Amino acid sequence: EAAEALRKSLGDTPPPQSFEEMLSMISTNAELRGQMVKLMSEQTGIPALMADMMLKNADSLMGMLPEGMLEGMFDDDEDIQGDAREATVASLELVPGQSFMYLFDYGDEWRFEVKVQKINDEGEPGVEYPRIVEAIGEAPPQYADWEDDEDDEDEGDEEWDD
Repeated sequence: EAAEALRKSLGDTPPPQSFEEMLSMISTNAELRGQMVKLMSEQTGIPALMADMMLKNADSLMGMLPEGMLEGMFDDDEDIQGDAREATVASLELVPGQSFMYLFDYGDEWRFEVKVQKINDEGEPGVEYPRIVEAIGEAPPQYADWEDDEDDEDEGDEEWDD
């Protein structure tokens, strides 16, 4: 709904072709900026006042970036990241000691830091890979039977939420 209102506030104006052009449009079109603030606030959960301050200061912050850093941001080229559903751990080309963030459950956003201990191309017979070799704290419940009551949201979570 907010994204549609944002599109409508553009009117007949074509969409921006660069990040700089988008910032210019936002700074000169109060309705567009208001819709952008609303969308940012809804999508990220940050207060509208903070989103508005970010947009007001974005133009000066862009001046601090190296020349050409934002070029191609709005190009319609193929997704250079690829399809996450087809990604494998091996395709990350990780090395021992390197860490990455694993996001589990996009609804609850369980975030885990995963550190590569070693890479064994051969593997051990009968062992499933990748595997957890160490965990800190209790795992959160997968499908908890909790009521959706705001007041009791954290009640009973103490044993795994350290």
